[in-house]
Amino acid sequence: SEARLRELVDNGTDGILVVRHGKVTFANRVLLRLLDYPLDEQWPEREVKDLVHPDDRTAVDEFLTEANVGRISTLSLEVRLLRRDRAVVDVAIRAARIWTGDRQGVELVIRDITDKKRLETETRAAETRFRALIENTLDVLIVLDRAGRFRYANPSFERSLGYAVHEYTGAEAIEFVHPDDREHVRQAFREGISHPG
Repeated sequence: SEARLRELVDNGTDGILVVRHGKVTFANRVLLRLLDYPLDEQWPEREVKDLVHPDDRTAVDEFLTEANVGRISTLSLEVRLLRRDRAVVDVAIRAARIWTGDRQGVELVIRDITDKKRLETETRAAETRFRALIENTLDVLIVLDRAGRFRYANPSFERSLGYAVHEYTGAEAIEFVHPDDREHVRQAFREGISHPG
């Protein structure tokens, strides 16, 4: 029934927006909640661009244009929407061309990815801090593959031992160990491979 369908649309996990000629003709409750609008608010003739961050409006306009002609070059578009208080919400949008009677429109399925984007930003920041720590420490740090070849050495390796990057990249680390210590190092390496951590 229509009531059951409306209940599913309003209580799902994704926001739904129907757009015709750049104007909103329908917004479900999930989207209204996401953007902090009253659940009973109607959006007749609201311009969809008013909901989109200014820097993302061109991308959304192109996305809608492609959807209108049934030609979507990307499965999902990540953009920023604006809440009622103008705070930014990161979302992923999927689009499909729809028909109501003889009227064509575009249905946008909108998923909140704010947490995902925040996690990506935090991960990048942590990687930057970690890289800065590794590259600026006085300790020599190296990464070897399972065969014992160099995958990475921090700048302290070059400063301490005097080898240029091209001299050790891809080389076997054992070649840089004093001959008297090689068997001991080989054994320690084998144990490390067998029992990581």
